[in-house]
Amino acid sequence: QREILFDMMIANSGGVLSRYYDFIKVLAPQNQHTRSAVLQMARYDDVFLDSQFENGSDGNLHEYELIYYPTTADANGFKIPEPDGVVGAPVSDLGNDPETYRWFYLKKNHREADDFSPIIRYAKHFSKSGAAFETDLDEIVDVDGWLRGMAYGVLSGAGDNASAGDQHNGEYYAHPDGRIMFFPHDMDFSFDANRTVFANAECAKLTTNLARRRLYFGHLHDIITTTYNNTYMSMWSTHLASFDASQPWSSHLSFINSRSNSVLSQINASIPSVAFAITTASPLVVNGSSATLSGTGWVNVRNIRVLGQAGNLAVTWLNGNTWQLTVPVPPGQSTVTLEALDFSGNVIPTGGTTTITINNTTTIEPASPANLAVSEIMYHPADPSASEIAAGFIDDDAFEYLELMNIGANPVNLAGARFIDGITHDLPSATVPPGARVILARDRAGFLTRYPGAGGSLLEGEFAIGTTNNLNNAGEQLVLASALGAVIRSFAYDDAAPWPASTDGTGYSLVLIAPESNPDHNLAPNWRSSALPGGNPGASDSVAFSGDPDGDDNSDGISNFLAHALGEGTPLPTLAPDPGNPGGFLFTYQRNLAADDVLAFVETSGNLAEWSTDGTVFAGTINLGNGTSLETWTAVPPPGAGTFFIRLRVQQR
Repeated sequence: QREILFDMMIANSGGVLSRYYDFIKVLAPQNQHTRSAVLQMARYDDVFLDSQFENGSDGNLHEYELIYYPTTADANGFKIPEPDGVVGAPVSDLGNDPETYRWFYLKKNHREADDFSPIIRYAKHFSKSGAAFETDLDEIVDVDGWLRGMAYGVLSGAGDNASAGDQHNGEYYAHPDGRIMFFPHDMDFSFDANRTVFANAECAKLTTNLARRRLYFGHLHDIITTTYNNTYMSMWSTHLASFDASQPWSSHLSFINSRSNSVLSQINASIPSVAFAITTASPLVVNGSSATLSGTGWVNVRNIRVLGQAGNLAVTWLNGNTWQLTVPVPPGQSTVTLEALDFSGNVIPTGGTTTITINNTTTIEPASPANLAVSEIMYHPADPSASEIAAGFIDDDAFEYLELMNIGANPVNLAGARFIDGITHDLPSATVPPGARVILARDRAGFLTRYPGAGGSLLEGEFAIGTTNNLNNAGEQLVLASALGAVIRSFAYDDAAPWPASTDGTGYSLVLIAPESNPDHNLAPNWRSSALPGGNPGASDSVAFSGDPDGDDNSDGISNFLAHALGEGTPLPTLAPDPGNPGGFLFTYQRNLAADDVLAFVETSGNLAEWSTDGTVFAGTINLGNGTSLETWTAVPPPGAGTFFIRLRVQQR
């Protein structure tokens, strides 16, 4: 019954984990068929995994277990299950052979794949220590999820399982990306209200780091506050007592109270409670667009945000109750109010806000939609050359990059801005002058191999994470957020019409046309392929018109500005029936890719006096490889139209 109550708490806590549970054994103890069905639901099966994690059932699940062997036999020599002996193994490096792990980490799903690589990598990592243990930890362990799962097991107070330090009765789940988290399992025996919260050796090792320790304590405190307490659990004990009043439900509630009080006492002994506050003196004078603040907060603080902003700030916990963070600030004096959020995303009701005055004495601005554009994307580079392959770059992903441009009038600091969708990456603290461009490379070494002259525009860091975190060759949504979580840019590029197809693997980059005009990044006509293969990272490949726009310097009957717009050879537009649209037409003209100062309009008319863009739709572009492209528009005459005229009109942007 105590386990049933604990299952109820897990299922309703609103945390990372929730479980199907088999309290049917109380409701219908004689119905073995019903009990069996519900027990099947109680496992961490595909239904559970897919409900909790994206493509969760693609991950690998292992049950941590002992090897049992009989030690006695009956008169006929047949082995008797009990008494028996056991052989266990700590979570540690057992070598590279999966067979040495197989019977301690029982495969619970995808047995035909027989993939032990994530759990082997995990076990081997826990044999490391110091800096070696910290290196790549977040790529091997889902630390937040792991601590949440361990918190559930620990709060039960049960023994004879992994959360109590035994070498069995725990489950390890590897996400599809290979990161491991802990699931509680088989908590029905040897309850101890005063059991330490660090009985599990992996937990003790993870929480040596004080920031991770406070996170672990935060999960414990959150579960106790929301569900593992008499007020909440009495609802379930009352309900279950209506089916089986003979059970000692009150004593189970008493245990919950004792256990939660013991855990809270252990938390307070390790990290004393402090108020949420900014300890940096106010007013703070800064010489830039960001301010680094310090403060205090207890384990109940999950996130910190600026009042009025939806996004959470990137917080560094220096120890169990001291934090540091950076906030963007505009030029001049401003007031910043921070809010502390609990594990449910709510502002802590008492003392959850704190304020500071900051004076930015410079004209440097934080990144925002008004001053920062994504000006170029190399999402599918050309294949590596023989020399690049010889240098170790065998995949074209090594040459991916994004270009950012300051389109504002003042310098812009990128500190705190980050890509949160498509790729994930925190931009460095770098100040970009007005009109300047900077490059974020996926692989710095690969980028510099292909673009050795562009190093001066290259930002610190790279957005590759192992072999993942790359730009999608088929197109995807990219979201760039500010330090406060506000969206700076959110748009989806594509490799299919009306987006330029030449940017998909033939060596051309995707270039935002006239980024200084702050165009809508979501519209395909606002993008073009680079004028030449390879792109032009860190600079513009556009060419501005000069001269007399109405003149005809080469006497070919085409004005200078129109020749600039059309490019090499200045061919005239063509008109042809649209085979996919009876009665419609395809209007095609040549465009100078570098002429970003040109606005082109395809217009129709029935009388040569009144012209409109209604009925014309951009259909696609073909890169001709000589700095020009063929732009095609569809045009449909209005119903009942007699004479139908179509034209290309160009004007200076």
